[in-house]
Amino acid sequence: MGEAGMLAGATARLLRIERAEQPLLLNDASLYLQALEHGWTVLTRNVRDFDAFDQLLPANRVLFYERDGI
Repeated sequence: MGEAGMLAGATARLLRIERAEQPLLLNDASLYLQALEHGWTVLTRNVRDFDAFDQLLPANRVLFYERDGI
């Protein structure tokens, strides 16, 4: 969780994320780091957060999708 906190903090500063959203960012950072540790790929619609994580810790382990019509 310490590494996730540092990643979330750096991302929050770079993207100027408000304090109210930061706990959600910490959860996302934790998921991202767990996926990296296990060699998994994250599938998400959350482009803002996970793209920033992948730029800070490049691993190319993120797939983004877009929801159509719903």
